[in-house]
Amino acid sequence: MKNQQRVLAMVAIPVLALTAIIGCNKKDKTAPDAVPTPPVITSFTPTEAQVGTTVIITGQHFSDDKSKNTVKFNGITAEVSKATTTELSVTVPEEALTGRITVKVGDSTATSLTDFKVNPTAPSITNISPTHGKPGIEVTITGTRFANDSKVYFGSAQATEVTFVSATSLKAKVPEAALNGKLKVTAGSLETISVPDFWVKPTITGFTPAKAKEGEVITITGTNFSDDKTLDTVWFGNIKTSDIVEATTTTIRVKVPSFSGNATIAVMLKDSTQSPTPFSMLPNITSYTPGFGARSTLVTINGKNFSSDATVTLNGTVVPIEAGRTSTSLQFKVPADGIGGNIVLKQAGTDHLIGSFEVTNIWVPISAKHGGYYVDGMSFVYNNKIYIGLGRNGSGNLNNGFQIFDPSTKTWSPGATLPGFVNARALPSFTMLNNKVYIGQGNASSGARNDWWEYDPSVPGDAAWISKTYFPVAGYGGVGFTINNRVYNGNFYHGSGIYEYITATNTWSLSVARDYTVQSALYSTYFVLNNKCYIGGGLTSGLGYTQKMYVFDPANASLGVKELTGVSMPFTVQSSASTFVMNGKAYALMQAYMYEFDPAAAPASAWKTITTTPESIPESSAAVIGGIAYCWGPDGIVYKYIPNR
Repeated sequence: MKNQQRVLAMVAIPVLALTAIIGCNKKDKTAPDAVPTPPVITSFTPTEAQVGTTVIITGQHFSDDKSKNTVKFNGITAEVSKATTTELSVTVPEEALTGRITVKVGDSTATSLTDFKVNPTAPSITNISPTHGKPGIEVTITGTRFANDSKVYFGSAQATEVTFVSATSLKAKVPEAALNGKLKVTAGSLETISVPDFWVKPTITGFTPAKAKEGEVITITGTNFSDDKTLDTVWFGNIKTSDIVEATTTTIRVKVPSFSGNATIAVMLKDSTQSPTPFSMLPNITSYTPGFGARSTLVTINGKNFSSDATVTLNGTVVPIEAGRTSTSLQFKVPADGIGGNIVLKQAGTDHLIGSFEVTNIWVPISAKHGGYYVDGMSFVYNNKIYIGLGRNGSGNLNNGFQIFDPSTKTWSPGATLPGFVNARALPSFTMLNNKVYIGQGNASSGARNDWWEYDPSVPGDAAWISKTYFPVAGYGGVGFTINNRVYNGNFYHGSGIYEYITATNTWSLSVARDYTVQSALYSTYFVLNNKCYIGGGLTSGLGYTQKMYVFDPANASLGVKELTGVSMPFTVQSSASTFVMNGKAYALMQAYMYEFDPAAAPASAWKTITTTPESIPESSAAVIGGIAYCWGPDGIVYKYIPNR
């Protein structure tokens, strides 16, 4: 088979030459046709044999079309049984006489340097049986003129166990080092070569990778493969494939066919051999639907080559696969207590991340604590991250900095610290405009404040803080909001109405004077929806609880802060609840419940309870990023909420 390897190597030479000729013709149509390279004979074996014996002629520039090679033994034409560009197999013809061998290809003829001797007393091989097998089996060789001291070769490996039966029969055991190819018998100085090849049973020593997907190429290593890939056949279990990319006598590179599960690899030439370990097919996943939904939603995974023992996990928990699974489709139901997360298919010991499933209309914890404690503070969203800060810690002392939560990584990190000239405080008023935060009032260690600051999160250090004109009244627990790019702040309990802060002139302008009929005076729950600010709940000026609800419309400021007749807050609370706005509706979180406010609904049904929070979260805060709501408690455990779609 080494000769076969040389054949493959030499095939490229005429192809490259032809390519060069074609290229030349394209460049110069007047160039003369290239002259074919004449053949060359370098050797032949055996050098002495009788009529009917197979002779291997080695050389260069033969034709791999056997009909285009004319071989003669001292002028007598011989039959060519096999041809490559470097090797010809021919039979010594009848009437052949001792003399030179010639090979004619086209108009060129090569002549051997030495004579081939026709010796009627040389041995000959007429048959071998069997023509294939593994080392150790016994092969019967039939022919003529064998001698008691005849030697037998399987390729280049000599058989050590040869039995002389008669002048027409030998028996030889295939040696361990046997290679595919011609079988040779010598008798003294004379030798003969078999017409058929003897094929040694191949062996598989391994393959890599041990797991792959359909269509990927794996490499099988072993011995006694054919370097003619058209003669090799590979099986994956009971799936036959001839999609071989490349073959040598020791390696086969083959594309993985379609099947599911694990399979033993077999290589068949004349005999077959199996791999010592099974190959594991990895699945091809094409899609899954849906990617979100309520609990008990049926999720379908589509693809190819799913094994019967493949499992699926959702957020790390194994989920039962529905009946009717196939190698191309799996289904599972989201558990009744499922919280969503990554969908992973496990097959052949390998995890395949399919995607994620989002459970809607429930709050799901997504982070650990941030290590601090924040109540009566503030929060805002900047650059798709949540900032919380100020307020009091667990010991009742004032916080003087921020923590930042990144939903993409689900982690907290320390933010900026207040400069020395800005007082730490609890219950401040705050709002955002053009990525800048406006902060003021609040309850500091020195008492109620009325200072007002512009904070730019993109600027590092103390320069991020710019002092602005103070709010007309000192106080805390008010409402700060932005409507139509205008900043407003109000504090009914501490003696002010609602003022607009005009950023262009750094001045305050009264929009609505203090209205003593507004009962929602302190710690009010408030939110902006449809360019209106809704205010409700909290404490009255007499420090009693109220469930009344009011609305302020800057476009109709002359109407003042108007009570919503027939609409009541769904809870009674001394301190404000957390609110957020999403999809044209407002939501409020209060302890263990979540409420939805629909301004288009009838007053009596404007508020409704839609779900519970994952736990009773005292004095929580909330924000919306990318259509997903987040809430967190004082210790920083963050929960995520996706509405029904």
